[in-house]
Amino acid sequence: MSVTRLKPTRKSLTLSEPVVAGDPSSEQAAWPTVNGYAGSGDVSGPIVYVNYGLVEDYRVLDSLGISVRGKIAVARYGRSHRGIKAREAELHGAVALILYSDPADDGSGKGAVYPEGPWRPATGVQRGSVKLSPGDPSTPGWASTDAARRVPLESMDIPKIPVVPMGYGNATELLTGLDGVAVPEAWKGGLPIDYRIGGGGAVTAQVSVRLQSGRDAYKRITNTFGAIPGSTWPGEVIIIGAHRDAWGPGTWDNISGTVSVLEAAHAWSEALKRGFRPRRTILFATWDAEEWGLVGSTEFVESRESDLRRSVVAYLNQDAVASGRGFGGSATPTMRDVVRRAARLVPAPGESGSVYAMWRRQAAPEAGQEPRMGNLGGGSDFAGFYNHLGIPAAEWGFGGGQGIYHSHYDDLAFMDRFGDPGYLAHQATARIGALALAELMDHRNGR
Repeated sequence: MSVTRLKPTRKSLTLSEPVVAGDPSSEQAAWPTVNGYAGSGDVSGPIVYVNYGLVEDYRVLDSLGISVRGKIAVARYGRSHRGIKAREAELHGAVALILYSDPADDGSGKGAVYPEGPWRPATGVQRGSVKLSPGDPSTPGWASTDAARRVPLESMDIPKIPVVPMGYGNATELLTGLDGVAVPEAWKGGLPIDYRIGGGGAVTAQVSVRLQSGRDAYKRITNTFGAIPGSTWPGEVIIIGAHRDAWGPGTWDNISGTVSVLEAAHAWSEALKRGFRPRRTILFATWDAEEWGLVGSTEFVESRESDLRRSVVAYLNQDAVASGRGFGGSATPTMRDVVRRAARLVPAPGESGSVYAMWRRQAAPEAGQEPRMGNLGGGSDFAGFYNHLGIPAAEWGFGGGQGIYHSHYDDLAFMDRFGDPGYLAHQATARIGALALAELMDHRNGR
């Protein structure tokens, strides 16, 4: 994979993230700066800046009489999934898409950058999948097993054009000196440049992405499980899960979620030693290949759909749960009070009172109202259980401003300094999980 600026002067861009002084993890080998499921190709063309690369942005380009057909689109991350940006670039005829993190969104425009602060440095890169549909794209709608029928590459629901991520330092090299009209005011980011749309050839580039092919392109993944059989209703199951794969060291996304599940399991192990048994079965899960499109959890659901519909009472998800002190959660309506009640019983990280009291203060709901919980979307491992099977689900955690998402700097040094000093949010999140399991394993809830 490579990106080379051809005009106005030739320059090969270094896409990898450099070592950061004082951060030993950054010295380790890094995952390549890639967008998973990008198309293969070696293409050249003029640069066109397309803002966030969303449907409405292409409408603006159309109104200005500007086309990306045969050109390389450059879009900044944010406001939608990167797969939407790849889809729109391909639909509008771009030969390649370059994605970058603008400093106004999660870099120097927000504050001090890593390692002095939590925000993304100019060399920081957000990796990530550009596939929109969940699961293995070679087995859409059915389980991916050794003997499974697989659709050919050209029929898979994945981009066909090269897509490459980069930091905003490199993006500056491609967006400086663009010709064409000035961008709308809302399209201006935080780069020290004259933002123009380009497309006339003042800046051109070459993008090259080479894929593995044939059997080498298929990788075996492994989900892990631990179960405590229920004493009264063993056929009814509560699942708590987290993905354990990552685009880098993954200390926040998603070691934080994984250790929350493991600590909840540890708490229940101690309860078992004291003779306390759950009335329902509890299944502790870690999912593989979530970052490649919820593959591990989706294939688990597709391979056991009938059994899961019949047996699973609720699914609890833990994904990137500790990067600050702001508490929040999302859940289906029947699960919201489960999280709220558990939060009342857990000490708030770094202060007196409960997580619930902290949450109320942060959310400032109107008198008599509960702190708001969001609706579950489709971006994590609850999707197969909730969106496909209709199983009640919830997730929660602590967040804060940061720019290390999907980068090589999502590591222990970041977590120690900025994400969760003392690992108090990790503890609180796991305690909420253990208590939510205690409530769900004991009540029929209408079943």
